[in-house]
Amino acid sequence: ATGIHIGKTLLLADDIAGIKDAGGNSITVHSYPRKAHGCFGGRERGEMEHAIYFDSEDGEKQTWLQEWSRLWNRGTVKKLLVLINPVGGKKQAVGVWEKTASKMFNQAGIETTVMETTHQGHAQEIVAEADLSSIDGIVCVSGD
Repeated sequence: ATGIHIGKTLLLADDIAGIKDAGGNSITVHSYPRKAHGCFGGRERGEMEHAIYFDSEDGEKQTWLQEWSRLWNRGTVKKLLVLINPVGGKKQAVGVWEKTASKMFNQAGIETTVMETTHQGHAQEIVAEADLSSIDGIVCVSGD
């Protein structure tokens, strides 16, 4: 598996949402590793934030930021339309979006436009009327 070591911790590349310049001689790594459940792990992810400090102004920090940008450029995905169904399933969609998903997209540098659906078929209506040329994808969040 590809990743980076921070101390004794291996952060898998697939778990990293973003690496940001934290000012001074440090960067912040935002990751969402899977929580271990049973033999094969689980689907749930937990948020982790790691600060990496560099000893000097020798360019190592900039090298890290450039390498992250080169390897993990999110390509053409820069802007998403997010449709939230606040009453679907267990009625947890708004909480899932606010507590976890919105942070992940923000940390990955992806802009989101969020709309809550209000009635059956509303998501289809929104998409039918939307200017899809200005977005790169659609994300649906439900309580299921």
